[in-house]
Amino acid sequence: MSDFMKVPVIDAHVHLRSHTGIPAVVDIADRAGCKRINIVCVPGTPERSLNSNSAALLAKALNPQRFYVFGGLTYNIDEMASIEKRYRELL
Repeated sequence: MSDFMKVPVIDAHVHLRSHTGIPAVVDIADRAGCKRINIVCVPGTPERSLNSNSAALLAKALNPQRFYVFGGLTYNIDEMASIEKRYRELL
């Protein structure tokens, strides 16, 4: 075992697109000696309406001491336009 494997590793930027990827992320982290993992969720967009929050939260529930989650927002263009219009009316 190399000296590198003795150094604690925290991966602070992992994307998880689906709950089916959780075992692969855990396997890769195990092989790399990574003790903690932060999942960064990509935002939902009009083209891809769902963000990856549910998959990330499942990973956290299954491995609460190992996974951390930065949730992603879902952007809806129509809703954002409505909010911006209301904001301008209040100015």
